[in-house]
Amino acid sequence: MKSALRRWQRINPLVPDSGLAVLLFGLVLLQASSDPHEWSPLSIGIVTLETLPLALRRRTPGPVMAVVGMAAVAHLAAGFRNEFFDTFAVMTALYTVAAHGSRRTALAFLFALPVALALALALDWHNKGAINLLDIPYNLLVLLSAWLLGDNLQARRAYAAQLEERERLLAREREERARATLAEERARIARELHDIVAHSVSVMVLQANAGERIMPSRPEQASEHFAAIQAAGREALAELRRLLGVLREGERGDGEREPQPGIAEIDQLALQARRAGLDTAVAIEGDATRMPEAVQLSAYRIVQEALTNTLRHAGASHASVAVRSTPAGLEVEVLDDGRRRPAIGNGATPAQAAGSGHGLIGMRERVQLFGGELQAGSLPQGGFRVRALIPIDARP
Repeated sequence: MKSALRRWQRINPLVPDSGLAVLLFGLVLLQASSDPHEWSPLSIGIVTLETLPLALRRRTPGPVMAVVGMAAVAHLAAGFRNEFFDTFAVMTALYTVAAHGSRRTALAFLFALPVALALALALDWHNKGAINLLDIPYNLLVLLSAWLLGDNLQARRAYAAQLEERERLLAREREERARATLAEERARIARELHDIVAHSVSVMVLQANAGERIMPSRPEQASEHFAAIQAAGREALAELRRLLGVLREGERGDGEREPQPGIAEIDQLALQARRAGLDTAVAIEGDATRMPEAVQLSAYRIVQEALTNTLRHAGASHASVAVRSTPAGLEVEVLDDGRRRPAIGNGATPAQAAGSGHGLIGMRERVQLFGGELQAGSLPQGGFRVRALIPIDARP
């Protein structure tokens, strides 16, 4: 209830300010009613200017302060007394101009305060002759305290607004970072799905074609091709389940990840290629299997995509895979003896590589993720070569 009232007051400051102005107007008149001299049309008019403008104090703090201050001085100049509630009206206006006015306006009234106070005390002494030396520091301290309270409120409000703005910027930055991370993860999963599905389906299609051709004459050998189709399908399903498990784990925040394929599993890719009719040799040199998991996964996917392209497009009979751990980093090379195909270099754009399909583009993106290099193209003596180099200090 209280918070709702505060929100309503912030939205409608005229209502509480008007109530305060009317209350001060009544109190000043009640205080002056004990003296017939103070209860005159001139006094009532000056008191009206001294109090009722406070209804607009937060909307126009500077003009209200000027009107209230001049009315207070005019009240003394006309020979009337400024009692406590008259002074309180001036304090309220001074507090408001420091709390809600511009910094320049607030400082202008602060510097004018000693002059206005000296003039008011001089007028009061001239008319009443009852001023003592304690009135000067007392009134100055009271009015200065009102200004300092308002200035402190303005500073706290500005600091709170600064904190809110900083939090808003941090929240926007976190949101943008989350969107970028999500986009990167989607791109990674898209590459994984492409590599898995393209390789497995290519192997399955080739095995099915081979089985169909030899089924009439060699049914026993055809059954081996169909068994290879089943194995490729099961492997593809297992890979897809692993990826979907990672996605579900990201949603739940728990669970265990199955290990990602690495360099040690490249022999399985060669076995699948051999079953599909592509004679494939694998050579792993150095401590390649000790590379970071992310680097090994990228090497595995590069070999997988290169063999998939060879099976689908090259018409090759032989392929060789070499994975070398060198002082410069991890080198992956896949050679075949198939047809010439479009080339792609490390700096090629997707548009330039369109003829080589999305697979080579995906390989280039994987290598560039680690700051490496990729060359892919036909050899002068025939065949096609894919060569990737991932630096030794690769960081994704």
